[in-house]
Amino acid sequence: MLSQDRIISEKEICASIGVCRGTLNNWRKAGTFPNPVRIGARNIGWRQSAFTDWMQSRPATRHI
Repeated sequence: MLSQDRIISEKEICASIGVCRGTLNNWRKAGTFPNPVRIGARNIGWRQSAFTDWMQSRPATRHI
């Protein structure tokens, strides 16, 4: 059975990591965030697996 890779919207990603769209776009331009996939003429999204891999590659932060 093939597992489907869910597409996550820009809004979902920004909310889950607490950044604005501008920050996300800056990371994309710098090459430090995965590129999106086109899901329509004017819509983009990210594969869940690419986002998860990116999250796991980030250094852990501690909040004091």
